[in-house]
Amino acid sequence: MEAYYANTIDVTMLRREQERIGVDLRAIESRQAVLDASLDDWQEVMDLKKEPAARSTHARIPLPSLRPGLPAVGSAKDREPRAG
Repeated sequence: MEAYYANTIDVTMLRREQERIGVDLRAIESRQAVLDASLDDWQEVMDLKKEPAARSTHARIPLPSLRPGLPAVGSAKDREPRAG
């Protein structure tokens, strides 16, 4: 605006720049609306996934801790035939 009042910039040029900025702004606002809708959709999916887990009795049972030296359940050592 200072350049306009100092008569160093043309009004037509200002209008073109204002239109360009307006187009860019509308594109950004449109993209933001799409992203907000996507975020809302994913948040709903996450909420649906958390709900059954919170009601499940399995979610409340603590898993046993593994003791050093013991093979993990289902490991190859569990499937080896034992001698004797």
